[in-house]
Amino acid sequence: MTSTGSLLNKPKSVVRRIVNVLFAVVLMLLGAALMITSYQQVDADEELARTGVHVAGTITYFSDARKASNRDITVEFVAADGVNRYAHAPLGS
Repeated sequence: MTSTGSLLNKPKSVVRRIVNVLFAVVLMLLGAALMITSYQQVDADEELARTGVHVAGTITYFSDARKASNRDITVEFVAADGVNRYAHAPLGS
């Protein structure tokens, strides 16, 4: 009969260790890829803010359904050419 302590200290098989290491490597690579992608998106947003067309406008309706949990807003407006357009922006405190 074996004790509970000896069952918990059972050595892992070589295959299980390899799978664990591969899983850890995949998670680290995925994290790095997501970080690079997010930095590229921030750069694209900043480029658009620098080179985009700036127009004056008034926000006529704002709904903070999540009670400030996310301060990003979407603004819908009609452009000079009559097309409905949307803009996303962070809302300052």
